[in-house]
Amino acid sequence: MTKRRWAACALAVTIILAGCGSSGSSSSASRTSTSTTATTSATAAAPQPATTSATTTAATTTSSASDTAAAPQTPTAFRTAFLVDRAGFRALGTSLASDVVHAGTKTDAQIATEFAALAADARRQAAALRSLDPPAADRAQLTRLISGLDGVAADLTRIAQAATSHDAAAAEAATRRLVADSAAVKQADTALSTAVGSP
Repeated sequence: MTKRRWAACALAVTIILAGCGSSGSSSSASRTSTSTTATTSATAAAPQPATTSATTTAATTTSSASDTAAAPQTPTAFRTAFLVDRAGFRALGTSLASDVVHAGTKTDAQIATEFAALAADARRQAAALRSLDPPAADRAQLTRLISGLDGVAADLTRIAQAATSHDAAAAEAATRRLVADSAAVKQADTALSTAVGSP
């Protein structure tokens, strides 16, 4: 892709992703801590049914644990976990915008390496969001956000592959898809952030 075309795509991606971005490991740790705390509190607060035998007690305990595991996160727990992940994928957006802006000054090999790494990061972010179990009211927007990140990851992979094969036309096409998928991520991020009360 020519430097002028890179610059045009870079401007579009930068405008769309301004404020969008990733923290896989820290978000996972936070979610684990939040989930553990919520589960522990729920278990401690739950009344213990009277039983007449050890078998009945064991069955009741197993059923109670299953119900707790299957329940969606409370709105507060989901909000806390989502905001940690949001900081993560917004950081990804910042890195992506920077790499696209400077792509015209780099070799194809450098572009391939950097965009492959960004693609892996986007996949990690999507996986982190998939581990959340939102209340029903937030599920559709979370699904849209994950789908957008999946699209971004695929686009970044295509750009890396195009750079490796020195295919300027394929790189340009993938970058234009990236602009559209980045817009979808931004839209879903804004909607979900507003829904949880933290726009």
